[in-house]
Amino acid sequence: MQNYSLLSEIGRSGCPALLKRGISSTLDELLMAAEYILSEGNESVILCEPESARSRPPIGSRSNLMAVPV
Repeated sequence: MQNYSLLSEIGRSGCPALLKRGISSTLDELLMAAEYILSEGNESVILCEPESARSRPPIGSRSNLMAVPV
């Protein structure tokens, strides 16, 4: 999420963008990357949480993207 030239190019492309949060990335970093794409004119951004293994117990570091106001 720190490749700003790629984020900028995605923003200018107009194609839908799927941003998947890395396991070590924070929610703020995910939202900032989305904001960067949106600022270039692309309004088709989808945010995705990393998949968790079903066999593991729930992890406290997961975020609820439904809680983010649009």
